[in-house]
Amino acid sequence: MNYIYDITLNFNSNLYNFYEWENEDNVEVYLKIPVFKVEDEVINDFIISTFLVEKKFLNLILNNTELYGKSNVKINKYSCIFTTNDKAVAVLFNEKGESIKKSYLSIDEENEVLDYSKYIKYTIMDYRIKEKKSINNFVTRNEKNTRNKLKTLIKNMYENKEYDKLKYIFYEVYNEKNDNELKMYSKLINIVDNNTEKMNKINNIFNNIKTPERIN
Repeated sequence: MNYIYDITLNFNSNLYNFYEWENEDNVEVYLKIPVFKVEDEVINDFIISTFLVEKKFLNLILNNTELYGKSNVKINKYSCIFTTNDKAVAVLFNEKGESIKKSYLSIDEENEVLDYSKYIKYTIMDYRIKEKKSINNFVTRNEKNTRNKLKTLIKNMYENKEYDKLKYIFYEVYNEKNDNELKMYSKLINIVDNNTEKMNKINNIFNNIKTPERIN
């Protein structure tokens, strides 16, 4: 078994770059964790997908990850790091072999893993993709949070029939009047999802708005 020692990980259901880690995240220092070298295609699947591994692999990594606890050493039953020659990702599994949380590494610690990977053999992984996710590498965690917040605000506004506010925001974004509430709602949700510049404009409107003027 190959291990990396004294490494910091931030297991989340969403995969965040280390510079997007936040204070409330569960960032922990791992005394040791198994490392497996895989092909590029495999690690790409692991990064963008929820996947399942076989029981044989779970048994291989069982209780082999140690991390610092408050007063003693804790054990992660099923976790490891997968690496290639140019990237690495840590994965936490449940007892069914499903990937449930993942973590990127800091640049320095990833480089340490990549250097180590030069000297270990490839592992052939038997796995099944359960769900492939679409990941936009140019969208930051802050942008994702802003999108989710704005979509909730717009949805609440529509469901609470605050149509004057909806008209106001729509007019500020599109510079046009519209009396179709559903159409305004749909277009605003769509633009929050797909246009970062206008998403930021809508965010600024929500941050500055107090009592919107009536748009007739």
